[in-house]
Amino acid sequence: EHVIYTMGIKGLTQLLKKKNAYNVVEKHLSKYRGKKIAIDTSILLYKYRYGSGNDQLSHIYGILGKCISFLSNGVIPIFVHDGEPPEEKNDVLSKRTDQRKKLKDKIETIKTQIREYSSDSDSEDDSQLYKLKASLSKLEKQVVNVSQTHRKEIFYLLKLLGVPNFVANGEGEASCAELQKKGIADYAYTEDMDILTFGCTKFLRASNKKDYYTEISLENILDNLKMNQDEFVDLCILCGCDYTCTIPKVGMMTAFTLINKNRNIDKIIEKNTKYNIPEDFKYIKARELFNQDVVIPEVSFEMEKLQEEELIKFLLEEKKMPEKFIERYIQNFKKVSQKFRVNTVKNYFK
Repeated sequence: EHVIYTMGIKGLTQLLKKKNAYNVVEKHLSKYRGKKIAIDTSILLYKYRYGSGNDQLSHIYGILGKCISFLSNGVIPIFVHDGEPPEEKNDVLSKRTDQRKKLKDKIETIKTQIREYSSDSDSEDDSQLYKLKASLSKLEKQVVNVSQTHRKEIFYLLKLLGVPNFVANGEGEASCAELQKKGIADYAYTEDMDILTFGCTKFLRASNKKDYYTEISLENILDNLKMNQDEFVDLCILCGCDYTCTIPKVGMMTAFTLINKNRNIDKIIEKNTKYNIPEDFKYIKARELFNQDVVIPEVSFEMEKLQEEELIKFLLEEKKMPEKFIERYIQNFKKVSQKFRVNTVKNYFK
């Protein structure tokens, strides 16, 4: 399946598997009862939009479902939204835009072919038309569109639900890692391995089974690779990250061998006689971005009051969602989120 939203570190998962350093534990969400999990919201939005073939309400249904799933298992989610990405990421972002444009062009070509085919009344061969329609549907699914409107709607929705959420100062992932490092969240949830490069020590990825997550420990990885965090960051930069280009002919296995031998990129470059190092290999800047201090805004990380009237207005009037669904959802939401609000009522009467 072709998913265009995960970036992260090139080949890191394969490398860790080859080096027996990918010890993941799969657990049901209920095993995290009483914990807080910081969520890289952007990843979820792409996932929902992709899975639904860009259905106009998929992001809202998806996030509503995710909140119930976490809260009913006793977990408080903290949704983190992307702020402005650093300019070092511009190359990656423009490549994504190019990819999207190429896909859109392909889609238009196929649509034209289908139109021509359908209007040609002499053509008897339906199998060709079927093939064209199948490729069209496959390609359309790949052009995942997550707009500013989708992001704003989700931010507003979570605010009305009283679920902790904020816009990061920079990339959402770096803030998820920071929340986990500071102990505000116990885990971070994303699909991108570069959260480890930001120093997140425990993170979760989705599993194929409903409400199961695979848990990955940075400490475990560093132990198995026999590296410290600085060496690991350099390894990830060499493998290929979003902030700088790579060195030609240096893939993940070569990157591992080089770091293992020299312990950092500076030494590799100093001793280099073999590789052609591009001028725009800005590894020092990439390192700084992975090690930067991330500012977390002063927001509440507890469940707040549900703004029921506004929520109904938003879902029913603005988004035209079925009334029955909204009623049932709110009832369910109140039930699963109630236990997180009991203390505030008690304290109020003290």
